[in-house]
Amino acid sequence: MRTKHNEYKEYHTSLDNLTNVVSPKGLEGGYNVIKKAIEILENNCIPISNHLCEPFMSKWNLYYSMMSIKNTINFKAKTMMDLISYSDGKNTLLEIAEKCNLPFWDLYSIVEELKNKKIIKIIKIIKL
Repeated sequence: MRTKHNEYKEYHTSLDNLTNVVSPKGLEGGYNVIKKAIEILENNCIPISNHLCEPFMSKWNLYYSMMSIKNTINFKAKTMMDLISYSDGKNTLLEIAEKCNLPFWDLYSIVEELKNKKIIKIIKIIKL
């Protein structure tokens, strides 16, 4: 629902239909929101770092890709290190995304990369 109660005359009448009220663009927007929510539910997990402290990222050839020309850590590197630091087995990926103030899908590709390099392991969340 995008419009508040009583803000359009067709609200809860026989005119409240796809022809008069909902546009294809609006319907697609609602579909995309639901699709993203389902993707988050399906891909949410609990990442756990395989290291007791910050891992030496050069070992996995991540050091040079992490550093920018000005020798400051770029967005991906900061996100990667934040994700590793929150991967204590107590936080879900969704909670980590909220703590980092990032969209869930920005973290998921980084999780896959860290998982493939065995820097973190993943515990799947059982869905009921």
